[in-house]
Amino acid sequence: MVAEGQNPKIIVSYRRADSAMAGRIFDRLAQHFGKTNLFIDIDNVPFGVDFRKHIDDALQASNILIAIVGEKWLGPKADGKLRIMSDADPVRVELETALRRGITVLPVLIDGTSMPDPAELPDTIRDFAYRNAVEVESGRDFNVHVERLIRAVEQIVGGKAMPAAPTPSQISPLLSPAPPTTRRRPWPLILGLLGLLAVAALALWYGRDWIQTAGTNPSAATPYCEELKRVIAEAKTNFVSILGPGVD
Repeated sequence: MVAEGQNPKIIVSYRRADSAMAGRIFDRLAQHFGKTNLFIDIDNVPFGVDFRKHIDDALQASNILIAIVGEKWLGPKADGKLRIMSDADPVRVELETALRRGITVLPVLIDGTSMPDPAELPDTIRDFAYRNAVEVESGRDFNVHVERLIRAVEQIVGGKAMPAAPTPSQISPLLSPAPPTTRRRPWPLILGLLGLLAVAALALWYGRDWIQTAGTNPSAATPYCEELKRVIAEAKTNFVSILGPGVD
């Protein structure tokens, strides 16, 4: 199990024949768990180093080993023998080391591959054949299947990945002052203008008699004009209160 607040350390084991698919899966896992928490190609041993010790050291701080199992995972050779049966097979050594250390081994079957039969495996890793596997297809369902793999890893290690620390390029925009923003309220403005037009139209409609009277007696239109000014002033007040302060 992984302590709360820590990311899991994941080893990805695979055959060279499955390197393309292993790379795709590795990239998706790295996006979720962080690239520094995943290890691949641990069988790329420096010259003069015992690869068994190299693998043992790599697995020492790991929480889970993901074994990518493709069609040629057993390692068939030209002479009909299987590489997995050799004591010097790196894939076998990876599994033996993980199982001996009690590290969770999660098989990932790619493109319809089946789990190996126990009889096809050496005694030291025969238990691998009984592990429940996750299936991943390389076609259009790839992302869905890898998401399921991610959920399986989270369930095994007991927690979700922590978010990666922001890079300097991500931090600098956060520290710079935010550009001034201007509130835009087009709909209240449009509604307010329509309201003013409506008030003016109603005032003209109801005051049409006064307008006719004003044609013969201009002094009679004075009360109507005063009333119209009052109505428009009241509408303007309501219009401003709807929009609120800071209207541009």
